[in-house]
Amino acid sequence: MDELPAAQNVQIPGFSYHSEPKLDGDLLIYRRVYERKSADFPVDELGKLKDFFRRISSDERAMTILKRSAAEPKPAAQASKRSPR
Repeated sequence: MDELPAAQNVQIPGFSYHSEPKLDGDLLIYRRVYERKSADFPVDELGKLKDFFRRISSDERAMTILKRSAAEPKPAAQASKRSPR
């Protein structure tokens, strides 16, 4: 593993989001929890709600960079797809 996104915790009144990537041996585990605690949200705080969803969207687009270890064999080159003459 070369790069793993940071865990995220985002909370506003009535909503919360938590993500946690972790590596367990050769297994990549990515846990995300989104909670809506209330169906109502004050109109005057709509900017906070938009920011909340922007932060979630950004987290969901974050990349995990995998790096091949030196001991792993490289995949074989694809055979030529040209037909014999």
